[in-house]
Formats: sequence, structure tokens, C-alpha cells
Amino acid sequence: MATTVHLGIRDALAGLLQASPALAGGRVHENRELVLAPGVESGIWVSRRQTLPTRRTVAGTMDWETEVEVGIRARKSASATAEAIADDLCASVYGRVMANTGLSGAAMDTLPGPIVWDQEEGAELVVTCTLTFTVQHRSTDASITA
Repeated sequence: MATTVHLGIRDALAGLLQASPALAGGRVHENRELVLAPGVESGIWVSRRQTLPTRRTVAGTMDWETEVEVGIRARKSASATAEAIADDLCASVYGRVMANTGLSGAAMDTLPGPIVWDQEEGAELVVTCTLTFTVQHRSTDASITA
């Protein structure tokens, strides 16, 4: 089965967050959203939002900008608040991505976008932080498979 270059970008970004030392204890998921299991203090999800073609070259390539969302969910632990855990993971995700904007060769560049915070009140507070990145990458103009 062929994989699109766009899925490859999502996978490369998720792999960057899973690289040692893995963020959120390695709980980095490649899906749309994440529900924390009972007793788990944090997790990260990585998903594609949209892709726009930006330029077709005479060399037969197509340039793309793929919007990727990195979401963080956190609840309090024995030693930190949910806000502190989410804030620390947000800084770690941002720093790791911006230190490797080529996503280990999968992209030409990665630009930061909005960071959105939210919280869910319930039996316990869960804080969500969503970072958006625009990843610039290339495929052939005849196919979007890798």
C-alpha cells in the first residue's frame, strides 16, 4: 500500500517526539485526539489538519504546506499541577520541533503556528494544549505517494 508524503510528514513529526528521551513517557499517538486512561498523567497526539500545494516547479515537483497539530493532555500528578505538566510538555514539543525543522530530512522547513490552551473541569482537571506547525515539503507533481 502506498503512503502519501503527507502521512510521512505526520509520522516524521511523531517520531521526533518519540525519540529518546521520549516525551510524555513515550505516550505519543498518531491519531486525531487522545483520551487519557485513568492514572495516566499526560499524553501527546499528532495529526494532520490540511495540506495546500504552494508551487509547481519546472523540475516536476510540487511544493506543499501541511498543517500538523500536536496536542497535549495532562492531569495533575503527585508532584505537579495539570497546568505545569502541560506547560512543560508544550515547551518540550516546541523546542524539539524547532531544533529539527527539517524533521530529520522529511521536510524542507517547519514553521510554528498558534498554540491554543483549554481545560476540562470534571472529577479532575485536564489541561489541553494544542500546537500547530506548518511543514513545508515536496513531492513529484505526478504523485503524492512517497
